[in-house]
Parts: sequence; C-alpha cells; structure tokens
Amino acid sequence: MPSASGEEVSDRKLYDLKEEAAKFFHNNRVPERLEEVLNSLFYEKPNDVYGRLSRHFESMALAATISSVQAYSVMDSTGSPAIQCKINGSIRNETKVLSVSKLSVEPEISLLPLPATDSDDKPSKENVVPRCRQLIVDMLTEKLKNTCPLHQSEVDSILRKCIDDAEAKCFSPQMPDDTERTPTPSSGTKKKSASAKKKSKPTDKPIPPFEPLEFRLQGCTAIPCTSIAVLKAGATFLQKSVAEHLHNIRSKDAATVSFPVPGMTVISGGKFAPGKLQVAKNVFAIAKPGLKMSESVQNLTSLFHQVQKTLDSKTPTATSVSTSGGLMPNYEKLEQPIDLIQDAAISVGLAPGQDIFIGIECSAHEIFDLGKGKYEISTGVLKSADEIVDYYRDIVAKYPSVIALVDPLRKEDREQWPKLCEILSEKCFIVGSDALYGSMHDFTSSSLEVRPSSGITVCPGGRMTVTDIIQACDAAQNSGAAAILTSPGGDVCDTTYTDLGVGLGCDIVRFGSPVRGENAERLNRLVEIEDTLDEKRIRHVFCQQFIIDAVKSNRMTSFYSYRAKFDFPAVKPPTPPPTDEVPASAVTASTTPESKTKKK
Repeated sequence: MPSASGEEVSDRKLYDLKEEAAKFFHNNRVPERLEEVLNSLFYEKPNDVYGRLSRHFESMALAATISSVQAYSVMDSTGSPAIQCKINGSIRNETKVLSVSKLSVEPEISLLPLPATDSDDKPSKENVVPRCRQLIVDMLTEKLKNTCPLHQSEVDSILRKCIDDAEAKCFSPQMPDDTERTPTPSSGTKKKSASAKKKSKPTDKPIPPFEPLEFRLQGCTAIPCTSIAVLKAGATFLQKSVAEHLHNIRSKDAATVSFPVPGMTVISGGKFAPGKLQVAKNVFAIAKPGLKMSESVQNLTSLFHQVQKTLDSKTPTATSVSTSGGLMPNYEKLEQPIDLIQDAAISVGLAPGQDIFIGIECSAHEIFDLGKGKYEISTGVLKSADEIVDYYRDIVAKYPSVIALVDPLRKEDREQWPKLCEILSEKCFIVGSDALYGSMHDFTSSSLEVRPSSGITVCPGGRMTVTDIIQACDAAQNSGAAAILTSPGGDVCDTTYTDLGVGLGCDIVRFGSPVRGENAERLNRLVEIEDTLDEKRIRHVFCQQFIIDAVKSNRMTSFYSYRAKFDFPAVKPPTPPPTDEVPASAVTASTTPESKTKKK
C-alpha cells in the first residue's frame, strides 16, 4: 500500500505537468485558436470537418526550412547529360522533398572559354555536369542548410557569394600565359627605310579581334539550378504556381500579371546547318499581341505545320530538324525562309505583319571570319560590318513583318552597332544576348548605356540566380527595352521556363517548335496558366494596335493582362555636349565678300 507522502509527490508532479501544459498552450494561443475555428465550423457545417480543421491549422504552420540539397545527373531531350537538383526540407515537423529542378548546361558551355592546349578539359556536357553535382554536394548543401525557401533574395545572395568565392580561388587576377591576347604594336627600334615609306599605302580600317570570353567556373550551372529549385520549393509550400509566386516576389504591390507574347522557332540554320545560308541561325514566328494564349498558340502551331507541309511537298526526302525543333531546309538567301513563313501564314488565314510577325536570330559572332574581316552571310558571300548594316536595313524595308533581329552584329563592332540601332530601332527590336553583354548576372541599366539595344534575351543558365534574372529583366524594361526569355535547344523536359516568362512579366517568350516534347509542354503550360486564372473569373482586357514609339508602361487594373502592342524604343546616339567654340562654317561665312558687303 503506497504511503501518503508518495501520493503527495505524485499529485504534485501531475499538478506541475498540468501547469506546464496550460502555459505551453496559452503561449501558443491554442485555446483561442480552437475556439475561433470551432465557432466557424458550427456555422459552416462543412462535409469534411477534419479537412476544414486541417486547412485552418496549416495556415498557421511555420515556414519550411531546407535540410539538404541533392544533385543527380539526368538526360536532356537529346540524351545528353543535364543537372538535376532536389531540395529536401522540414515542413510540419516532417522531412519531405520540397522541389526538383532540371537544367541544361548548354548556356554555360557557350560562355566558357576553350582551353588553349589541354583538349581533355574542353567544356562538354559530359564533363561539366559532374562538376555541377560536385559543387552542389560539397558546397551548397552546407551553405543552404536551415535557410527558408521563401526568402529567395537571401538564398540567392548565398549562392552568388559561393560562386564568387569559388571563381576567385580558381582564377588569379592576371591572365594565364596561354590566353589569347589582342596583338600590340612592337616596341623595338627597327625602322622602315625611306623607300618603304614612299611605297606604303593607307591601310584599311583595322578589324577588332574577338574579345576573350569571361572566365567562368566549370559547373556554375549548379547555381541557377539550385536557385530555381528554391523558387519551386517556396511555391510548393505556399501552394501556388511558380508563375504566381515569382510574380509576388518581383512586384509585391502590382495587381497585374502580364502575359508575354509567345514565339516559336520555325526555321533553323546557321553556320553548321545544311544549306549555304548562315546569317539566320533561327527564324522564329511571333504571335499577335493582345490575343489569348490559347489563340496565340493555335496560330503558331497552325503556321508551323503549314510550313512543314509545304517543305514536305517540295522535297522528296524528310527535312532535317534541329535540337530546338526548327526545320532545316537547304536555303541560300535570307529571303527564302521569310517568304516561306509569310506564304504559310497566308495559307492558314494569318496576315504577315498583322496577325503574325517574324524574328531572326542572326548570331553574327558565329559567322564572322576574322581572317577575312567580314561576315559570311552565305557560303562564299562576305560582307563587312558596314555592309551588313545596309543588308539588314534592306531586309527590314522589304519585309515589314520582321520585327526582331537578335545578335545582328558582334559586340566588337562598337562603331556599327549604334548605327544599326539608329537606322532600324524604330521599326524592329535590335536585341542583344549574352554574346553581346556577357553573362547576364551582372546586367544593369548601365549595360544598355554602354551597348545600346532595344531588347535583351535571357536564357536561365550560366551562373544566373532567379534574383539576377529579375534584375536583368527589370533593368531592361525600366530602360524602355524589351525582355525576351528563351530556352536552349535540346533542353530538359521542364515547364518552369513558361512560369518564369509569365512571373517575370517578359515581353516575349520564345520556345522551339511543337515537334519536340519539351516545347509542346511549355506551350501547353501557357494555356494552362491562362485557364487557371480564367477559372477564378478574373476579368481581363484586350487591345490590338502597334505604336512605334518609346516604350510606355501598360499596367492594367485587373489581375492579369495581355501585352497589347509592340513598342519599338528608338535608340539614338547621345547628343554631343555644347561647346564654346565657333563652328568653322560660321567663321567661313563671316569672312566671305557677301558678308562684308552686308556689314557695310
């Protein structure tokens, strides 16, 4: 039989536990929260009582935290290696997979400089993807542990510091000895004879050599892949789409989600494609502004299938298809693919220049022959930088439906680039990619002052975080330029690109043709986002017109809207500062006999 003192101790412990429990529940406001939901539950009388209770308390749960980051090698749509990042996190006291993102390393490889001697270290998907995995496992997991995926900018700051520190350790401030340098004049004492000086002739304008690519750490695609995975983890926790979550991050006070105008690659060519035409790496169709996404996608796919049907009827063998899905006929002149697309548009009831528009990805840096100092626009057809400016002017004048030229010149042609912008920027977008501006993670509005253009293309990859992409698109649009989101050819099957284009409020999103599954999924995702918002009965507006003027803000008061028009920002050279010197013409005029007679 227990003693009286033992019973008193047991009662005291029970009392203390009750007091501790009461204090715990009181500090967490559990009684009043229960009272609130039970009162609501009585009046609502839902069919699923416990489902209603679950939803109520889920809204009060703590935000998720990242517990680990894992990396895997997967295949892209061409069967080549790509990087996959998995975010594991603690959510509602359980460890779960928060998100998975996949990314092609193709944008990184295009920006990596080739080594001078060690051919085994040549950048390729096979050796870059393992370095991405190593970077994620060895560095990023520890850095991101216990961080919150809802704080995108803070996570991206950690990621950027990681890659900055890693690159600083790998690359010294001085250039390696085997790096190509721009030739400099000799400083020797050797002089030419007098006879040689007499025979010398004025030399042509020197051809600027290719500027060396920025040194980047191989495997840096781990940064954007992880950043996008964190973005998706935040959207998963909030039970929102990636597009809506990104829109809220980018513009917290804006009530309008602006749909981009979709574009689709139709014809592919370039230096390494069949046929003689080289100046058009991709010719893409752009839908009419102001249409619903379902109608725009339908018009683009109808146009593509008509082009495919036309080519099949003219050639006995099947037409080759590029990694982006573009058809690759054997053409010699740029007019041929443009005529083909315009004729196909008319056949399906679309008026070129009104219902459908054309853009040309020139990739001029790929067709420039440094030895000859000219662009090889077609096999055996060479044009200087000044001549190719006139060439583009004639093309745009002949085809008003052409409204975009992407990378029409090398970045080294600093004299001709402003000239091209001045001539054509009121008629079409003169667009620069990372081939012009370098890695876009450092792109700001001042970049457009140094290298003026009326648009930029952004392709997630390289070492760009989500915050970097937001800043690049905002810098372009705030400066009156267009922001165009693209996806690399042969990319992974992931629809995140579509959500990025909508969430960023891009002016145009350009994907490949629907003959490839990854492109069809992204186009379908555009329609799916639109349908989701339509189901919520959100009103929207339509407006079809073109205004060739400076880009103006076109924010609507509804929750989402469609780009109503294309605005072509005129890019003019800066006005020279005023001087106190008297112009030579004025001096000459004041000293003529007529002026002296007038004075008398």
